Amino acid sequence: MKPGEWIVGANMCFRREVFETFGGFDTGLGRKGTASLLSNEELALFEPIGLSHILYDPKLLVEHVIAPERISLAWFRKRVYWQAVSDMMSGAVDCAAEAVAREYGVVIASLEPEHRNLKCMSFLPKDFERFRLQLRAIYLSAVMSGDGFARAL
Repeated sequence: MKPGEWIVGANMCFRREVFETFGGFDTGLGRKGTASLLSNEELALFEPIGLSHILYDPKLLVEHVIAPERISLAWFRKRVYWQAVSDMMSGAVDCAAEAVAREYGVVIASLEPEHRNLKCMSFLPKDFERFRLQLRAIYLSAVMSGDGFARAL
């Protein structure tokens, strides 16, 4: 993998030596029942392993049963929010307040005027591009909130 590339952990395998050398998964991340959608526990191992030691083969496939409720707009909104939380907890996102706020402003300005407020988080998008912008606004909003909490600690 190259810096900035990202893959999901649905079909990963690790050699035993990885865990013997670097320890196991970060138990502070990952799903715990239905209370949250935290993730990134496998990605937390990437940095100590080193990207040059991680191989990706797009020919390897995984079959995954997806529950119908996980293909709704509401579920994707929730999932994106929790991805932001996961990224902040694992250090996978730069929470530089000015840059995040600047991008949030660009995203909000790209929406129709009636959605340039908190409605941006829950309006019914008319197309995929509007939904993509909505999800990005949710992600950035969560990062801005998380950055504020982190500064307060």
